[in-house]
Amino acid sequence: MDFTYNSFKNLINTLLKNNFIFCDYTNYLKFYKSVIMRHDIDFSLEKALEIAKIESNMGVKSTFFLLITSNFYNVFSLEAEKIIREIISLNHKIGLHFDETRYDNNDFNLLIHKEIKLLEDFYRIKVDCVSFHRPSNSSLINNYDFGNIINSYSNTYFKEMLYVSDSRRNWKMDVINIIKTKSILRLHLLTHPIWYSDISKDLALILNEFANERKISTINSIKKNIRNSDDIFRSEGIN
Repeated sequence: MDFTYNSFKNLINTLLKNNFIFCDYTNYLKFYKSVIMRHDIDFSLEKALEIAKIESNMGVKSTFFLLITSNFYNVFSLEAEKIIREIISLNHKIGLHFDETRYDNNDFNLLIHKEIKLLEDFYRIKVDCVSFHRPSNSSLINNYDFGNIINSYSNTYFKEMLYVSDSRRNWKMDVINIIKTKSILRLHLLTHPIWYSDISKDLALILNEFANERKISTINSIKKNIRNSDDIFRSEGIN
């Protein structure tokens, strides 16, 4: 499977043709065959919105995990808020993407609940699940219990279901053939929207394009905040 939007649509279609019901972390047991589709937004909200629109147009829902401590986007900025609210308006769920390396304190239960409250208060939504950003081995094996917040890396979703991820732009298994395997009844699929485009691109090109987009976005933000910044940029030969 390559990393194009058409291939992602084919992934969705293959799930539907094989009678998988798209679920969230609370209702997947209600159906004979179920899939939890999860998207960790590590880099680009814009890419996440593209995936959200594709899914909505195909009549399915998924869960998008937001990283409050991201260096690449600010969930409380006006630009980000517009995108996130549009994802919510498409009937997708929002989860918390939690970076355990952000804190010296390892009381994850307290920290996760604090970050979730920030999201809930700002967006006026219910957030009931968390995924770890670049999870440590301890986070993968300790089966952490966060009370009323579902841990997507708990044994239930990480071991008892078949978990397949496209981390580092590489599906660890042949996900299409897995979907077609009749004995598979519970799937937990993780994608990272940054990898997907209209045409297939290698990892280096994707990251280089993202870096250039960040540069343009930063320049535009400077222009909005500093008068006569166009003159300043021109004097330095910056377009």
